[in-house]
Amino acid sequence: MTNLMDIDPTKTLATIETAETGAMANWSEQKRNDFTEVYAKRTATAQCLLAMTAAIVTDQALNRHYIGQKHVRKLEKNYPCGKNEFQYAKEAGRDRNELRKIAEDRAKALLKELPPLKTAVEVIDPETAAMIEELEKVTKEGQVWTDKLDELPTEVCLSEHRDILVGEFLDNLEALENRRLKIKKRLAQCSKRARDLDITIAKNLYAGLPGIAEAVVKVLEAHYEKIIALGQLQRRVTEQVKFGDSDAALELLKGFEKDEAEVNDEMKGMMAGALTSLKQKVKEKRASKKKSTKKALKKGGAK
Repeated sequence: MTNLMDIDPTKTLATIETAETGAMANWSEQKRNDFTEVYAKRTATAQCLLAMTAAIVTDQALNRHYIGQKHVRKLEKNYPCGKNEFQYAKEAGRDRNELRKIAEDRAKALLKELPPLKTAVEVIDPETAAMIEELEKVTKEGQVWTDKLDELPTEVCLSEHRDILVGEFLDNLEALENRRLKIKKRLAQCSKRARDLDITIAKNLYAGLPGIAEAVVKVLEAHYEKIIALGQLQRRVTEQVKFGDSDAALELLKGFEKDEAEVNDEMKGMMAGALTSLKQKVKEKRASKKKSTKKALKKGGAK
């Protein structure tokens, strides 16, 4: 049963360090209650981290167009437990900011296995990939103009210009304002182009990327399934400890021994194989299209 904890994020319980195998059989009722209370908090911590990690991966994957809104809606419908991170944190008695940092590290480790968006899109849509590249350039250009605008003075002190004539002073002010307007114009052009590109890219990738989307959804589903499994395990552990099945309870408890920041290889593998899956789906789609074209030509020739 401990395989359900493969990516469990909590540290070793102090109970494991002090209790000998089978010793729980002689525990008092109070000690059994204390044990199940600690286990419940550890379970809630694990569930909170799983929910937080899934939420971060979802947001990042959606922003990068790896998945679409249809995937998010389906996950939210099938796994409402993903919205309970506040409740889990409360039950665990842990600081949400502390747990959030751990979840961010776990999400980062998972997302690192995915290919860059531009690389993935090039496989199925070179035109959109070119737009992504242009968007990166326009964004950098916009930052350059923003920096130049910030460098211009926003206030002019008359006492610092006592040695020049009024006419020259006014000319300098006019020149400064012209420079400001010119930079603002270029910045507005960059902003508009970036916005147009972003909208077009979002439309083209609305449904996410085939292969990659499936890999991301599979990982997210695994997180939610583990949240559900942890809740079920908690109830079984409580029953087993209460009724003296100490060996089984201790084995289940050992599932919490893994480090908080660990992400198992199976999850990483799901992400790492995403680009391969994408290429395979594109290959199958092109082969199917080619087959349909040949069939149509053959049919037309027969006429």
